[in-house]
Amino acid sequence: MVGPYGGITAALMLQAVLQHPDRLGEPLALTVNYAAATAEGPFEITATPVRTNRSTQHWVVTLSQPGADGTPQVGTSATVVTAIKRDTWAASDTPMPAAPAAATLARADRTAAGVAWLQRYDVRPVDGDIPRQWDGATSHSRTLMWAADAPARTPCFAGLA
Repeated sequence: MVGPYGGITAALMLQAVLQHPDRLGEPLALTVNYAAATAEGPFEITATPVRTNRSTQHWVVTLSQPGADGTPQVGTSATVVTAIKRDTWAASDTPMPAAPAAATLARADRTAAGVAWLQRYDVRPVDGDIPRQWDGATSHSRTLMWAADAPARTPCFAGLA
């Protein structure tokens, strides 16, 4: 199994934690180490909580496959931190930039890109956009846009991995 930049592998590693019966809270951080390519064939993912505190939990996750001699070999390892969200003080250092309401802007047409997953997002550019040609012709690098899932759906942590 090979995914773009290991994204499917990262999603599987996180999903192992998300489905674990001992999980505490929601994911905060995911670090994945790709030690070897995942070969076609069966694999096993093990998710182990290594430290649980009042609000946080730390996980070690491994993906193993049989090596040439048949013994399990770790090809990918990961650490995941989960936490319970608690009421706390918060502040935003940077205010949201001024922008017209998303409903007043046209949805960007991404069909010409030929990439199906781009159609799963409703992107409405305010200032700048993804260049159609990477020739340096744009006047600045600022990009301001509204973006939403299309169709609307509950956030998926594994999908974000």
